Amino acid sequence: MLLLVTLINSNNILRDPGFEDAFSSPWTLSVGSTTSAVLAYSDGDKVEGSQSARVRIQTSGSYPYELQLRQGQCNIIQGRQYKITFWAKTTTQQVKRPLSILLVRDNTPYDPFGINVTDTITSAWKQYSFTFVANTTYPTALLIFGLGGSMGDVYLDNVSFTEEAPTTLLPGESLVTNNVSALWGRNTVS
Repeated sequence: MLLLVTLINSNNILRDPGFEDAFSSPWTLSVGSTTSAVLAYSDGDKVEGSQSARVRIQTSGSYPYELQLRQGQCNIIQGRQYKITFWAKTTTQQVKRPLSILLVRDNTPYDPFGINVTDTITSAWKQYSFTFVANTTYPTALLIFGLGGSMGDVYLDNVSFTEEAPTTLLPGESLVTNNVSALWGRNTVS
C-alpha cells in the first residue's frame, strides 16, 4: 500500500503576532473617508509579551470594514482548514462592541476566502477562535479586523493564524475507503 500524506504547516502565518515591533510592524491601519483612528501600542494593557495593539477610534463610520487593522502576505491553500485565534477587548467605558474578521484578496475585487464573521468583544480580555476552510489558493491574502461601525477603542494581542488538521469529513468521504481529500489532498491511496 502506498500512502501519500499532505503535511500540515502549523507555524503562525502572521508576522509580529504580538504587536511587539512598533517600528517595522506588518500590521497597517486602513481608515475610510468617514472614520478616524490611530494605531498605538500599549505596554500597560496586554496579554503577553511587552505590548498589545490599541486602535484609538475617534470616528467609527457606519460599517465594520470602513476601519481596518490588517496584515497581508497570508498564503492559503484551497480545501485546507485554518484557525484564527486572538485576544481582544474594548475600553471599560464602551463595555462591549462588535469586531469583524475577514480574509480577502489583497486587491480588487477583494473576494472573501472562507471567513467573514463578527463577534462581540467586551471590556475584559478574552480569547476568540474561528476555524474555516479556504475556498481558494492565494499566496498574498489579506487578514482584516473590521473595527468600524462602533465606538470604543480596540485592543488586540497574540494573534495566531495557523493551518489545522481537519476535524470533520466532507459528504461522501470515508476513512475506510481512504478518500478523505483534506487528509490526502488530490492524491489517492492505493
